[in-house]
Amino acid sequence: LPDSKLTRIYTQNIDGLDHQCTEIPKQKIVNVHGSISQAACEGCGEGMDFDDFCRAVETHIKDIYHPEGDGPKESKPILCNKCQRPLVKPKTVLFGRSLPPEFFELSEEDLPTLDLLIVAGTSLVVSPANSLVYRCPRSTQRVIVNQEPVGEELGVDYNSSSG
Repeated sequence: LPDSKLTRIYTQNIDGLDHQCTEIPKQKIVNVHGSISQAACEGCGEGMDFDDFCRAVETHIKDIYHPEGDGPKESKPILCNKCQRPLVKPKTVLFGRSLPPEFFELSEEDLPTLDLLIVAGTSLVVSPANSLVYRCPRSTQRVIVNQEPVGEELGVDYNSSSG
């Protein structure tokens, strides 16, 4: 995307599909609620190679769907290589937990100069991700791509026309 005008993609999806698009540089993607394609320790923050994490799941966690399979008969914790605590998991944000710092840092950097905000496939109910709609300047054009109108309580106006 050498001639791209893309500032950033903020996604609430945790499936990691956004990282499969090799045309978009990883630094242009903010996973607001984390991603299942990355793993880290919840305690100390130490990252774990995702392939290593997947192997650890296969060798440490009992397969409840196929208990007669090759997996372990009993689950045992996956320990963090740095702090040795059993807190390694996919880097997803669980309900009530803080969003990744890069969401706040990069949105502070990106929003003040934004010309166009494209919002696609969301209810705009989940906060603080929905704050992107009203934190950008009033002059920012907003395009909503959704099956039903969303965001009216956030100031999205479907009735006015701008000339």
